[in-house]
Amino acid sequence: MAEYPEFAGSQASDNLLVHGRIFDAALWKILRQKVLERTDQIDILYSTPAQHLLQQADRTIVGVQIKREDRMLNVYAKNGVILTLGGFEIIIQ
Repeated sequence: MAEYPEFAGSQASDNLLVHGRIFDAALWKILRQKVLERTDQIDILYSTPAQHLLQQADRTIVGVQIKREDRMLNVYAKNGVILTLGGFEIIIQ
């Protein structure tokens, strides 16, 4: 069931099936709702590609450089950096 079976390691692929044998994005919907409930504490930036991770001398990640509306911005994190990838396409009704 790997999306790209021609790549090495695809046999180790796993899918996020959360309801038996069907994929209905239930995990995504739960995670999204929990984040939206905390928008007073979490900044959500869509269509904002990360360009570089910001590191301290000891290689600790402290933030990320982003491209937003044709501007490069450095965003420093207080409690962590979360990088996400595309792949979840849902219609919210």
